[in-house]
Amino acid sequence: MDTVIPAAGRGSRLGELTADRPKGLVDVAGRSLLAHAFETASRQQTS
Repeated sequence: MDTVIPAAGRGSRLGELTADRPKGLVDVAGRSLLAHAFETASRQQTS
């Protein structure tokens, strides 16, 4: 199965969090949003 993780856009609603980085690289609980998305997608494909 293929997975698509939408990560486009400026992230303007995230305010200062995206002033110096794309929204996919914003830290949440010590890891980037994309890292969380990749891990979740990986878990879903292996179960």
